Amino acid sequence: MKKRLCNVMRCIAVGLTISAVCGVLAGCGVKEGRNMLMADVNYPKAYSFDDYDERIQRYEKNAVEDSFIDTVNDFSYRTARELLGEGKNVCYSPISLYYALAAATEGARGTTREELLALLGEKDMDVVAEQSGRLYNILFKDNKVGKLLIHGSVWIDDSLDINDDYVNRLADKYYTESYHGDFASNKFINAMKKWVKENTGGMEMEAQPDAGTVLTILNTVYFCDEWVDRFNKKLTKKDNFYLRDGGTVECDFMNSRDFSHYYAKGEGFTRSSLSFKNGAVMSFVLPDEGMDIRELIAAPEGIEEVLFGGEGSTGEVVWKIPKFSYDTELKLNDAISKLGVTSCFGEVADFSGIGRLDSHEGIFINEIKQNSHIEIDENGVVASVYTQIDYNGMALPDGRADMILDRPFLYAIVDRSGVVIFMGICDNPAMMQ
Repeated sequence: MKKRLCNVMRCIAVGLTISAVCGVLAGCGVKEGRNMLMADVNYPKAYSFDDYDERIQRYEKNAVEDSFIDTVNDFSYRTARELLGEGKNVCYSPISLYYALAAATEGARGTTREELLALLGEKDMDVVAEQSGRLYNILFKDNKVGKLLIHGSVWIDDSLDINDDYVNRLADKYYTESYHGDFASNKFINAMKKWVKENTGGMEMEAQPDAGTVLTILNTVYFCDEWVDRFNKKLTKKDNFYLRDGGTVECDFMNSRDFSHYYAKGEGFTRSSLSFKNGAVMSFVLPDEGMDIRELIAAPEGIEEVLFGGEGSTGEVVWKIPKFSYDTELKLNDAISKLGVTSCFGEVADFSGIGRLDSHEGIFINEIKQNSHIEIDENGVVASVYTQIDYNGMALPDGRADMILDRPFLYAIVDRSGVVIFMGICDNPAMMQ
């Protein structure tokens, strides 16, 4: 296994492709001597791990409405319901998709904007922009212990007459850079791949836009942090993991015991969390014996219940967590359509707020996709995500919880703010995908 930053978990997220109507091709080329960068971003200033005063000031200055946190998480539940249903390993970053779709919605008009705003859970684009910018500032962490970095970029073909107000608003409200060039040029595509690699701790952007692409929106989320209480590697032992089909696989299990730890039990599940040094937590949801985790999340409210509901207690928690590493590839067009967004995918799409082609034709979303890789071990977690939008046009003990994760389970990384950053199901820790 190749060396990884923080040596734990890594994840890639979403890609949307917006194509030119009628397949109009890009073709002006990168002009020699022209800088690709159109709109730069002033990112938040990093502060040290132990600078508590700055942390408090950052939260106070960028207070996010509780209702917006609820809105973003509701988006997470609704989209995850459509994406976690298949019987396989899945890793998904709802916050990356949210920022990418918000950037797309900024350029949408008419029915297309109405449908996208409904999916984002807000009626007012200015509320999305203002609260997203504030949320960005409190999510941002970059210190010697860990990182939570979100980056955005828009890649624009020279054939697209871009609206300057659009790229300036993305830079100001969503910390999204803008670049221009020719999608038919290797120079432009390589610059895009380099950008993704630099902002995800070294991930490779495997898929690339097709010949009809005229604009790509990328969003990356890079998370790296250490467990507050690391697992003792000497206690890691091989044991059986029981699959949904009745079979078993052997894998390495990390083991520990907390004598006074919070846990919750609900109808059909037990949940507990492990804390990271920068304040986030990783929640693990173990279904009761004989219960399929997917039965518990068959509805969006089911996902909210297993992640935040149940009757809470403080007591002894016995941990047995498999080390796992797997890849995920998700196609999201159908999921987005089922959630009520359909007009953005065809010739009726209205993204006139972004710009028009030289031929004065419009642009539409062609493909939405997500690729991910996730790993977890005794030290902590690393997760990185990229979202690509291509326009082709955590008292006294009173009980015990056995978190023996030896059957399919759900996990989620939740920031100190309460926002779900990553969510997934480990169906088979021995499989790469």
